[in-house]
Amino acid sequence: MENDTENSSVLTEMKELLAKKQDQLIKYNLRKRFLNLNLFLAKQTPTIELNMYTNNKVKGTFLNYSPGEQLIKISNLETQLGVYPTINIRCSDICYYTTE
Repeated sequence: MENDTENSSVLTEMKELLAKKQDQLIKYNLRKRFLNLNLFLAKQTPTIELNMYTNNKVKGTFLNYSPGEQLIKISNLETQLGVYPTINIRCSDICYYTTE
């Protein structure tokens, strides 16, 4: 009976360790993808289409991120209201974006 309890606790510990390792691997892959995206964006100034949480789509030329990566600086932003020469958009307002 005592042996079953020990085996159960060892099995539980192993499952928790495996879950932590999987989380670390997922975080590693997400960081790697984010850094690769930043490298791609830094090497060129691609046209990006932003899909906002307000169900609006806007298009412009990516310039850079703010130091804290809270803002994206866009030039020639095409919106329903017109074209803005340069603008900062909060990352929290963006659902996702695609590049051409």
